[in-house]
Amino acid sequence: MRFGMSVKKNDVSILLKEVAVQQKHQKEIQKIKGETFNIFSVLGVELKENKTHSNFIAELLNPIGSHCMGSVFLKEFLKIINYKGNLDISTAAVKKEFHIAKRDKITGGRIDILINDKNNNYLSIENKIYAGDQENQLIRYYNYKKGNNTLYYLSLDGSIASEASTVYKKDDKVLVSLQANKDYYVISYGQHILEWLQSCHKLSINVPQLRDSIKQYILLIKKLTNQMIGSDNLEIKKALFKNAEAAQYISNNFQNIKNEIKEQFRKDVVVKLNEKLDNSLYNLVYPNKVSNKAIAQIFVELKELKHTHFQFLIESFSGYGHHNGDIFIGILDHSGEKNTFPIQGEIEGFETKWWKNIKFILINKERVNLEDNTFLNYLIDPQSDKYQTIVNHFAEQCFVFINKNYPLIENYFKK
Repeated sequence: MRFGMSVKKNDVSILLKEVAVQQKHQKEIQKIKGETFNIFSVLGVELKENKTHSNFIAELLNPIGSHCMGSVFLKEFLKIINYKGNLDISTAAVKKEFHIAKRDKITGGRIDILINDKNNNYLSIENKIYAGDQENQLIRYYNYKKGNNTLYYLSLDGSIASEASTVYKKDDKVLVSLQANKDYYVISYGQHILEWLQSCHKLSINVPQLRDSIKQYILLIKKLTNQMIGSDNLEIKKALFKNAEAAQYISNNFQNIKNEIKEQFRKDVVVKLNEKLDNSLYNLVYPNKVSNKAIAQIFVELKELKHTHFQFLIESFSGYGHHNGDIFIGILDHSGEKNTFPIQGEIEGFETKWWKNIKFILINKERVNLEDNTFLNYLIDPQSDKYQTIVNHFAEQCFVFINKNYPLIENYFKK
C-alpha cells in the first residue's frame, strides 16, 4: 500500500502517536469512572447477536416487558428510526427469533425481532453484529406480510445488506432486487440504537436498576462501535484536523489493509493444506473474497463422495460469521437431509440440520478471530517465523480433523 502524493509517512506517524497519547489519557478517565467494567463483557456475551443484543433490544421495545415502563421505549424507538408506518402502539406485541415459515428460496426463516399489532401491521428487524448475510435473507423477510411489513436492517455501522441477501437470480436473470431505504431501511447501532438507548436511560432515571442496566449496554455499544473515546475529546479532534490528510488516509485504507492480510493468510493455509492432503480425495476451493460483509471460507470438497452433498468447511477468514467470527472447521451437509448422521464436536449454537461436527481452531489455546487486531499483528509479515508457525499449526489442526472424519462419512454412506 503506497502513500498518496500529499500524505507523508511522517504525518501518519505523528498523528498515530498523538492520538495514542490522548487515547491512553481517555482510558485512565474511564478507569476512574468505573467504565472499564462491563457485565456483558465479563460474561463473555458481548458479541452474541440474539442471546444478548436482540434479546436486550426486544425486551426494551416490549410494552409489557419486565422494565414495567409500558410503551414509552417503543414510542421513542419509532421516533428515532423515523418510522412512517401504521403500527398501533397500544396493541403492539414484540417477538424474538420469530419463525415465519420453513425456509425456501425467497420465503421463510426466522426474523430476529418482529413487532405487530391487532390490525396486521408489522415491523421486522434483521440484526447483524458480525454475522454475514444469508442467501436471499432480506428477500425472504420482505416477502413476509408483504405490503404490511416495514423491514429494517440493523448493523454496527449502518452499512447496507449484501447482494447475496437482497438479489435473487434464476438462470442469470434478476427476478428480485431490494433497494436500501426503499424496500428496506438501514439503521445502525452507532447512531440509531445509541441515541435510542440514551433516551431510554433518561426516561428511566428514577428506576435505578433499569437505568444502570441500560447504561451498561450503552457502554457496550460504544465499545463495539469504537466510540469509547467520546466525541467531546477536544485534543483528539485537534490532532485529527491538524493532520487531516493523514487521518483521511488511515480511515480510507485501514480496513482494506486488514482484508489484504486476511486474504493472504487464507491463501497460505490453502497452500499448506494442499501439501498435507491427498489430492486424489480432496479439492480445495475458496470463493467470496475477504470483505467487510461476506463470510470468507475454504471448502474442502470430497471427490469420491461428491454425490453425498457433504463437505468440510473452514470459516470465517473475514472475521464475521457464526460464533462472532471465530474460525472453525466443520462437516457441512448441503442437502440438510441426513438427520441420522452422528452429531459431534463443539456444535452448540449451530443448526444441526446442516452442521454435523464442529471444531474451533486454536492458536496458543485461544480461538482465532481475524477481526482481532492483536492476532492480525502476528500476520503482517508472511516471511516471519511467527507467521509460518501459525499457518502450520492452523493447517495441521484442519488436516487432523479431516483425516479423522473422512472415514466416518465414508462408512456412513456405505451403510
